[in-house]
Amino acid sequence: MYAARFMRRVRRTEDGGRRTEVGGRRRRAEDGGRRTEEDGRGKTERHVGGSSDPPTSEASVTVSGRPPSSDNRPPTVRQPTTGNRKYHQAVDFQISVDVAAPPDIVWDVMSDGERWHEWTASVRSVKRLDKGPLRIGSRAIIRQPKFPPALWTVTALVPGRSFTWISGFPGMWVYATHSVEPIAGGTRATLSLRFTSALGPWFGRMTRDINNRYLEMEAAGLKRRGEERAKTGA
Repeated sequence: MYAARFMRRVRRTEDGGRRTEVGGRRRRAEDGGRRTEEDGRGKTERHVGGSSDPPTSEASVTVSGRPPSSDNRPPTVRQPTTGNRKYHQAVDFQISVDVAAPPDIVWDVMSDGERWHEWTASVRSVKRLDKGPLRIGSRAIIRQPKFPPALWTVTALVPGRSFTWISGFPGMWVYATHSVEPIAGGTRATLSLRFTSALGPWFGRMTRDINNRYLEMEAAGLKRRGEERAKTGA
């Protein structure tokens, strides 16, 4: 009997009405009508004694080192906030211009990126990384004043009508859309930019002036080249 108690490593002491048992799995303490039980899963404090009234304070449970919870439920994980949401909304730039030329001519000028530098100073060069007409997945490297070279990839295409390509990296994406539509007397061409993701809107606001200026230059150049092509047929 004594050997069994020794192997269980149980120590009992009595001091002023307080009894403590310490073992491999459980410890009990009685003091002022309260008992504490502790095992490998946590510590629970319960009311014991002659009175059946509950304790004045709620029982507290600590699980895996987490802070106590008054209702014994798992702790709620609070999702991080994004702060001021307006700074995370996409930033858009857009310009439309009416061209006195048929849509197919304007489309040919618009989709021939490697010749953009001939009619707009906003582009130094465009180097296609594939051959043939634009298609989804087509890629090009564009060099512009005041910006580093950028790789653009076509993500949407309606032949003869519109195409969208994207550039950037995770955290900052820029979409550029080019479209034409027939109107009385010619074509309406629309150019737009959209800055998205975490850093995109911030970068779009920082470059607002140059974005607007480049779109104006490109719209004016597209109109001029399209109308020249319509007149000369070249």
